[in-house]
Amino acid sequence: GSVKIFSAGSALDEGPSIYLGVCRCGKDAPFRETASFNPFTESGGVRVATTSTTTGANLLVSGSVSGKTKASVIKYDFVRPTPSAKTLEPVRIGEVWTGNASSPAALGGN
Repeated sequence: GSVKIFSAGSALDEGPSIYLGVCRCGKDAPFRETASFNPFTESGGVRVATTSTTTGANLLVSGSVSGKTKASVIKYDFVRPTPSAKTLEPVRIGEVWTGNASSPAALGGN
């Protein structure tokens, strides 16, 4: 399955690097796709969660592998490929977990 990341009013859109008020990120903010990728070669759904860092968040993605007999959880970060880029590219940090499962593992973030 595909993972799509959406953002509204971020530095990618020439917005502020941090928010001091809610005016630009409220319920009417215009969201747009800023990243899209397929973390697993096998077809099927994925599950996602975020984990906080001191500078933002990482993405956890769970999906099926090995003929849908195992599941894997992979941690990703996202980088801006150039200072003027309007989209982000995923960077695989590493595998967090793998085990026997017929579907993607359920995830929760912090």
